[in-house]
Amino acid sequence: TVTGANFVSSSQVNFNGTNLAPSAVSATALTVTVPAALLTKAGSVPVSVVNGSVNSNAVTFVIGSSESLSLKSISPNNVAVGAPNTTITLTGTNFVSGAQVLVNGTTVNTAFVTSTQLTAVVAQAFFTKAATLSVVVKNGDGALSNAVPFTVSLVPFVITSLNPASAKSGDPDTTVVITGTGFTSGAEVGVNDSTLSATFQ
Repeated sequence: TVTGANFVSSSQVNFNGTNLAPSAVSATALTVTVPAALLTKAGSVPVSVVNGSVNSNAVTFVIGSSESLSLKSISPNNVAVGAPNTTITLTGTNFVSGAQVLVNGTTVNTAFVTSTQLTAVVAQAFFTKAATLSVVVKNGDGALSNAVPFTVSLVPFVITSLNPASAKSGDPDTTVVITGTGFTSGAEVGVNDSTLSATFQ
């Protein structure tokens, strides 16, 4: 049933480009039967009303999948804390045009590629701390996929060298340059269970 205003006895319903004659007509409602041949492909289709040569605005009709929606993998499936906006590729089955990706329950910008692939942009705001995020696909008919984890991890850091790498017993205070990767401002140095302040360079 299509509801609206100013329908007439000759009004027809345009279902994704095909005009259908209503079985019941009033000024505010039209009832039509949509043939099975027009419901073979999952996705979102436009529906409008035609009064002679005048078309109404279109509204969306969702054709759901008769098969189960499944999310199999995400690539990449992890980033470091503080990472920028990141585009991920989602692989699965029975995605439909208009499907949305939810990260921890929040809808993110999603692009439909095929029935087995979507891309989505996960915003930097999700990467402020180490966490395991839950990623789900939601089709237009409300069907939800299984959840796949997306990991936000602390950046690993590694010491590659010390300069100098040795000292003698009784030496005065000695400045040691520590070289490596993944250091951050505010890092401290541990020496034999003692914590020493450090200068970040």
